[in-house]
Amino acid sequence: MSVNINHKVTLVPQSTNDTCWLAAIAMLKGATTYTPEPYTDTGFFRHDYGGIPPQAEYYKRLASAYRLRYAELKPSIPASSTLPQFEKLLIIAPVGVFDTQLIHGKWTPHATVIGSMKGTGTPSGTMLTEYDPLPVNRGKIRLISYQKWLSKPRYKSSPRTILCLLY
Repeated sequence: MSVNINHKVTLVPQSTNDTCWLAAIAMLKGATTYTPEPYTDTGFFRHDYGGIPPQAEYYKRLASAYRLRYAELKPSIPASSTLPQFEKLLIIAPVGVFDTQLIHGKWTPHATVIGSMKGTGTPSGTMLTEYDPLPVNRGKIRLISYQKWLSKPRYKSSPRTILCLLY
């Protein structure tokens, strides 16, 4: 069964090393920019962590504050068991993905947006379009198979939960 979901997403690069979450929220809401004003006073950001820790409590509050929907994706083996779950989220709207990834050899909280899913409906034959607000002031768009995306190294997400926000 093939899949073809395509949402219009405009890439919004992050303006500092710790504003990926604001850039992702801007992309989810269809904005082309954001203002990083008093984001450090929202109670979501933690200077000691270098961003927002990938813990459900923070993202549920973030979703509520920005009028977004919160969902969790629990990666499992085989990847085919989570593909329909992620497809159901993506049919609704672009999906903001908030987790901790290995970036430049360091475990770092990071947010990206998935805007499309196309392919065969299998993990290796289904491609995602990922809008990444890094590098700072540039960002990048990449195509990645669902299987490869799901198997990215993730850390401190117990039990390996990918936190998702939708508009």
